[in-house]
Amino acid sequence: MENEERIHKHDARRILAHQLGFTETLNYSFYSAEDFTKCGLQEMGHIRVKNALSSEQTHMRMSLVPGVLKNIAKNNRERKNMKLFEIGRTYKEAGEFMPFEEKWIVGAVAQPVKEGEIFYTLKGALEAFLEKFRTPNVLLREAHTPHTYAHPKKTVEIVVRGETIGYAFTLHPAVSRAFQLESDVALFELNFT
Repeated sequence: MENEERIHKHDARRILAHQLGFTETLNYSFYSAEDFTKCGLQEMGHIRVKNALSSEQTHMRMSLVPGVLKNIAKNNRERKNMKLFEIGRTYKEAGEFMPFEEKWIVGAVAQPVKEGEIFYTLKGALEAFLEKFRTPNVLLREAHTPHTYAHPKKTVEIVVRGETIGYAFTLHPAVSRAFQLESDVALFELNFT
């Protein structure tokens, strides 16, 4: 099982980086309360680190989105066009000895404001990825309960065999302002587990 997961992860990286032109980013599994608060996430469900090494690493991440948005914000001064992705684990408090862990893929597209509808750029990249990854019977449908960091009117669920495995969305304007982004940003999240 572990070997199969590693093969799938290498396939995903190859497709995103070599075939679709995304750049991989690697972030710590920790972030700050400020990071997740900017995304509208609450502290409930987060695992707080008792002996945090810095104020930037006080909580185990529940989402890869804040880290990827920080990457975009950091590079946004020099580059307005970016395509980034990260594959990593998220952690949620489960009320048991060990937290609930899942592996996710997050892809992000950034482009200059008013250069066209960014959602369709992201949707095209997502559909190409899913096709090359040989994901059968993909359905994109309106999301009725989008994440707090997603634009409420520009979010779709990614459904495979009747199960929601992720979301594609334009970033919520309030989150974009909180990260001081100079580009339009759209993202997809896929539950890789």
